[in-house]
Amino acid sequence: MKGDALLTGVLMPARRWWRVAGAKAGRRAVAGRVTLLLLAGVITGLMAVACTDEPPPANAISAGSLHTCGIRTDSSVKCWGYDLFGEKGGRVGEFRSVSADSNHACGVRTDGSVDCWGYNGDGQALAPGGEFRAVSAGQFHTCGIRVGGSVECWGSNQRGQLRAPGGEFRSVSADGLDTCGVRTDGTVV
Repeated sequence: MKGDALLTGVLMPARRWWRVAGAKAGRRAVAGRVTLLLLAGVITGLMAVACTDEPPPANAISAGSLHTCGIRTDSSVKCWGYDLFGEKGGRVGEFRSVSADSNHACGVRTDGSVDCWGYNGDGQALAPGGEFRAVSAGQFHTCGIRVGGSVECWGSNQRGQLRAPGGEFRSVSADGLDTCGVRTDGTVV
């Protein structure tokens, strides 16, 4: 790669750390080029992580930050990509839905129980018992809709995200430190 610059680095919140390898000492890189290379490197890097395994034929799919899960045509779950905390799961049985986030995933089994796997540092993979219609895995917490329509959340409560409002819900979406839901009357909370 003589004469070519190779960009390596890690994106951190509010900071960018990178090194341009192959550039001569003291030579400054053009800012636009470095940004473009950084973006291309990050996209390529994430694509390589997320698509290292061959995805199966699927009826449904959920993409997390570094791994992806799908419901196969036989209702089993298959996850691929990053697997530092057991995100790939290796779960057996039949599932109706699956939701993946950065380091964990959860699925609703055909009997309505929720099964979670992967990182559990904040309790986001400790699903409560009972029957659920849907589940949404957030980075630090997870929320699900019970059969009666109420929302229940578990994991980190750093910003009060475990205190779900009352009412009957038709959908819920958890992410990072926030959760939103749509009530059966169409209102968004």
